[in-house]
Amino acid sequence: MTGNFMRQRKLIIEYTSKQMIMQKYGPLLSLEEIRDVLKYKTEEAVKKAYYKGTLPIKLVKIEGRAGLFCSAQAMADYIDQVDKEGSENVMA
Repeated sequence: MTGNFMRQRKLIIEYTSKQMIMQKYGPLLSLEEIRDVLKYKTEEAVKKAYYKGTLPIKLVKIEGRAGLFCSAQAMADYIDQVDKEGSENVMA
């Protein structure tokens, strides 16, 4: 029973994270939006983390567009991972 509950909770969290991000930002997040979600102080701090390889999400360049972006799915996956790790630490 516990395993089924955890699977259902995971699906709800994943759906909620992606839906919330999609509703607020759309399918792609700009550096400003990434900064907002991940609580970096500046966009420059996001870029610096990206170039140092410490940014926890993958950024991409889009042909014909200036700047770096991440998908709503990538952001939701990261948020879900953080939530899962937080839940496991509370239960431990």
